[in-house]
Order: sequence, then C-alpha cells, then structure tokens
Amino acid sequence: MKKIFKNYKQTIILLGAIIIGGIIGFIFKEDAVILKPFGDLFINMMFIIIVPLIFLTIASSIIKMEDTKRLGKVMSRIFIVFIITSVVAVVIGLIGTSFTQLVSSGDVKEITRLFDYSARIDTEL
Repeated sequence: MKKIFKNYKQTIILLGAIIIGGIIGFIFKEDAVILKPFGDLFINMMFIIIVPLIFLTIASSIIKMEDTKRLGKVMSRIFIVFIITSVVAVVIGLIGTSFTQLVSSGDVKEITRLFDYSARIDTEL
C-alpha cells in the first residue's frame, strides 16, 4: 500500500481534491461560488505549466533522435494527430452552433447581447 501511495501520490491528491471540491459544491451550492477564484487560478496555472511542458517534451524528443527516417515518421504522426484534432474541434463547433441556432438567425444584436451578458456574469463573479 505504501508503494502505491508513493508512486501515485500526486494523482491521489488531485483526485481527492476533485472529490472534496465536488462534495463542497454539492453541499453548499451557491455559497461555494466564493471558492471559484481558487478553481480559476488552478486551471490557469495548469495551462501555464502544461503547454510549455508539452512543447519542450516534443522538442527534446526531436532533438535526441538520430535516425532521420524515424524523425519523419514521428513528425508525420504529429501532423496527422494535429489535423484530426482540428477536424474534431471544427465538427464539435459546427454541431454546437447548429443546436443553438445563433448563426442562422443572423441577428447580430442578439448575439452581441448574449456575449455581453456572459462577460458581465464572469466579471461579477
């Protein structure tokens, strides 16, 4: 048991924090909004850490490769994954806009009003 906790300490702590956050949100409901800045800070810190980490990992892997054929295979796979994820994102965006029907209405004032309302809610919280 000690070995499992030692090997997966960070994962266990993260999952525990997620569970505790869910319980707090379920119990306190609207009063838990006070803790939202901490959640936003955590998410922003994750973005700040993860993006450079992924970039540096890929860059260092490419630098360490000696076989150019293997480098070509890896680069082509990275490109294919990038294209596939981009296509998936576009499809999800198109499906989302078709359900909301905002674009088809053509009412720019209504769309602007919704975005302004959303921005106002974010700043008030």
